[in-house]
Amino acid sequence: MGGITFVPGTLADGLHETIGYKAGLAVSVPDLCDLLTGTEYPDVLRDSETEYVRLRSEEFQDLYYHALYKVGYSKELFNGDRLGMYVHKKYAGHETELTGVTKLMTEWQRQSLKDFESGAVKSMDPTSFFENALVQFGEIGLRIAFDRIEAMALGQDLDPLFGNRRRCEWLDRLDLAELKKRCDQAPKHGAFFDQRFINFLANNGEKISEMHWRRFEQMSAEFFHRAGFKVDIGTGGNDDGVDIRAWAEGEDTAEAPTIIVQCKRQKEKIDKVTVKGLATDIDYNGADYGVLITSTEFSVGAREVVEVRGYPIQEVNAGKVVEWLGLLREAGSGIVRV
Repeated sequence: MGGITFVPGTLADGLHETIGYKAGLAVSVPDLCDLLTGTEYPDVLRDSETEYVRLRSEEFQDLYYHALYKVGYSKELFNGDRLGMYVHKKYAGHETELTGVTKLMTEWQRQSLKDFESGAVKSMDPTSFFENALVQFGEIGLRIAFDRIEAMALGQDLDPLFGNRRRCEWLDRLDLAELKKRCDQAPKHGAFFDQRFINFLANNGEKISEMHWRRFEQMSAEFFHRAGFKVDIGTGGNDDGVDIRAWAEGEDTAEAPTIIVQCKRQKEKIDKVTVKGLATDIDYNGADYGVLITSTEFSVGAREVVEVRGYPIQEVNAGKVVEWLGLLREAGSGIVRV
């Protein structure tokens, strides 16, 4: 493929625009370079601000694939397989179905293009392709057909050379730098924590330790809200050590909470003193049990105290937080109760 030359400033401008309407985030050049650490692109972006730069077409595409993944737009890093050729490995041993579905796909694409050019249709509808794959090659054929179409759609959505496809458009942009600052205003896309931050953190779990501690509390409150609990989040100051109170569906909020939640966004492991304090709060508030959500994990001593004394305390460590974030990537989904 050929190359593309960028006038100073235009490479980052294009990325900013795409990230803005796809992920709903405003990301500075330094922050984007930080997110792309480990690739060749931080130096390219920095140079492109003051110099002409030239990228091969495949490098330009790969830059967008990495950037859209790191800001949380795509769930996985796209490898450029727009034709879904990975199906040959995934469905090895089903050569008849693979060959047959590939032929059906070629015929469907050819006919769809003719219908589009004639004005008979305004878009390519794969329904007939799916139906033929199922009838002729069964469930395996249908799976292959779905995977091929999904890869094609994903490639079209992420590929900067394909065109301006705005599959997920955000009408406003949220500054990524705000994740490190305290804010007590209600988010525009979420009850306690903005969906765009959830998408970002789901792909960048190492950034959880860098977010403001109040944001960490709000993120935790969002977890329980999405799981169907009624949630009361503390003031973030003089809240008697209780960050979140949560009531199971149908419970009266005038009564004792179902769960007491303590949030610890810190670098150190949770110690014995902290779990003893939470146990006291559980008893005082009459809660069924407590949850301690941390950006690290319990120390060995803390786990021993919980086990030996039989404290009704559940640990949600950094790994579990990332797991929850992944489940919350799509607005309205629930989480697995601890």
